[in-house]
Amino acid sequence: MGGFWNFSPFACHLVRSPYSHLDLCERIPHNATALPPNTSVIPGSALTLAESLVDTHENPVLTLVEVPNALSIRANQMRYVRQPLIRVWPDGDLTAPAFSLQFALAASFKDDPLLRYDVTSNTNWNGPPHPEAQLPQEMLPFSASAGRDVADAPPTRGVWAAGAILRATTPTKALAGWVCTVGGTPGTWEAFGLA
Repeated sequence: MGGFWNFSPFACHLVRSPYSHLDLCERIPHNATALPPNTSVIPGSALTLAESLVDTHENPVLTLVEVPNALSIRANQMRYVRQPLIRVWPDGDLTAPAFSLQFALAASFKDDPLLRYDVTSNTNWNGPPHPEAQLPQEMLPFSASAGRDVADAPPTRGVWAAGAILRATTPTKALAGWVCTVGGTPGTWEAFGLA
């Protein structure tokens, strides 16, 4: 099969409906350089793929046209998956200006997290495992497995809070991972070891 596609954003621009008294949720253009004044968050924009046999061959398991506020991919059997677990369409990453603005908005919800992404317990047949690091860097700060996420290097993108930790994919005594010492985009990161 061709995998799954998400078209539901976690933030939208509220516009007056010509047909009723209700407002409509209009997508924010990916090339927008500022969020519209009537930007609203949608806490019900969620996607769950659980306890399924997934066989996508040459396609990613999940293609994001828009970023949901919640994502859970767990306890699945992945078969013949040869692409990244998650792909962003059409440009391949989340560095478009509107996405950066939306992630910054989401990061401002410190006491009540707006975004939550969980792809921590997948199992595979016929291929390499898909660990937490398969989340794009912009989504990693909102990972449900904070402190257990792995990476090959400190992040270069995403809105990170001080105290965030990424473990090294292949830890050694000298390099166990990185800790964010100053929050920001991507913040200041320092390596730490076990020795």
